[in-house]
Formats: sequence, structure tokens, C-alpha cells
Amino acid sequence: MEDQLVTVAIHTYEKALMLKKLLESEGIEAFIHNVNTDETSFSAGVRVRIREKDLTKALSIIVNTIKAEEDINSDRSIENTNKILIPVDFSDYSMRACDVAFKLAYSMKAEVTIFHTYYTPAFGNIPILDSANDDETLRIEKKLKADLDNLKNILKRKMNNGDLPSIRYKTILKEGIPEEEITKFSLDYNPSLIIMGTRTETRKEQDLIGSVTAEVIERSNIPVLAIPENIQLSDIEEIKN
Repeated sequence: MEDQLVTVAIHTYEKALMLKKLLESEGIEAFIHNVNTDETSFSAGVRVRIREKDLTKALSIIVNTIKAEEDINSDRSIENTNKILIPVDFSDYSMRACDVAFKLAYSMKAEVTIFHTYYTPAFGNIPILDSANDDETLRIEKKLKADLDNLKNILKRKMNNGDLPSIRYKTILKEGIPEEEITKFSLDYNPSLIIMGTRTETRKEQDLIGSVTAEVIERSNIPVLAIPENIQLSDIEEIKN
């Protein structure tokens, strides 16, 4: 049983290599799994695995590393920047988050940034044939452009119809693992609020919040407002809790 492999982290390929090197510098043999061309693997990252007998020591190293990073981040000055960050994945519940965020931004006179994270084979330096790498990257980027154009068109239509206040916003695209890149970007952008969508209660219980939203809530020192997919909200003043 002690030789059984267990997963201690899921990261981008680059960050997984860094963790592997850290663990091995402490005498813990580490392995990287799930490196392939499957699109699901790109979005989820790759797994860092160790032998079960090393789990306690490895977790202690990881926790201490995270705590050191948090101590550095806590030293950053937090100001009332009057900015709203909206991480999206182009789903229906992301659109709900945009609806609420735009109305709230209008009442706050806040700056709005829509942020999307995507993953390509090239980002993680995944060792596959260059031609396959290029084809997959082009396919992902083509779909991403279509999704972003569709989101902008929906927002424009809603603003023209008066369903949303007419405000300016910017969009940012970033390669990487969503929860990592959202947290990293928010440290530099320093929004006063992060607004994200959540899945409806009809989904599986473990998916109620959504893994990315839950991770951002856990990691971020900035307040996160989670918006349920099926919320019916015509006015910000309707929010009581």
C-alpha cells in the first residue's frame, strides 16, 4: 500500500514540473501523470503524484509553500479600486454573472473587466508533435474567438434593449489553469469585487458551486460574489442578503 501513488496537486505542466522539483529536493520521489493530447486534460492540468508513504511529508511541504506565498501576498496594499472582475467560461451561469456585475458596476460607477482563461498544448509545453500542437491551438483559438464575439453580441443586444446599463468594459484572455490565473490576475488588477457564476441546484451536489468558483473563493483575499445560474434579478436593490 505504501508504494501506491496518490495525487497531491493538479497544475499546468510547467507548474507541475516546479512542484516535482521541489518535492524531489526534499527527498520525495514525484511523478507527473495525465500528460496527453486530450482536451479535458488541458483544461484540468496535469497531476503530480507521489508514493502514499510520503504523503504526510509532502503535504507539509506544500502547505508551508502556500503559506509563504500568502504571507507575501498579504503585504500588498489593498485599496478601494472600484473595479469589478468577471471571470467567465461562456456558460449560461457566466452570462448571469455578467448581468449582475454590469448592474452593480453601473450603481458603483465601477470599471469592469471580463476575464477568460484557456488552455492550449503549447502553454504547458506538452510533448506532442508540433503539427498536432499547432492544429489543436488553432482550433481552440478559433472557438475562443467565436465564443468571445458571441458574448459581446449578447451584451451589446442587452444594453441596446435596456436590459443592461450601457457601460464600457474590457476583455482579457489568458492561457493557464483558470483558478490559478484568476487569482494571479486579481493580485495585479486589484478589483474591489470578483463576480462569478455558479451552477444550478439541479446539478450534482459536488458541482453546486463549481470547482473553479470554489477554488477562487478559497484562494482569494478579494471578496467573491457567487451568482446562481437560475437567479431572477431585475434590480440590484432586490438583493437583501
